[in-house]
Amino acid sequence: MYPLTATIFVAILSCCLLKVTEQQYTPDWTSIDSRPLPT
Repeated sequence: MYPLTATIFVAILSCCLLKVTEQQYTPDWTSIDSRPLPT
């Protein structure tokens, strides 16, 4: 049971870290200009 618990913990932790480190955009022109262009 321990490996399953550890796997779930790592998955939740990585999701939380991705949300924290994700670039935050604001509703202004500087933020819009800094976003990558779609290809």
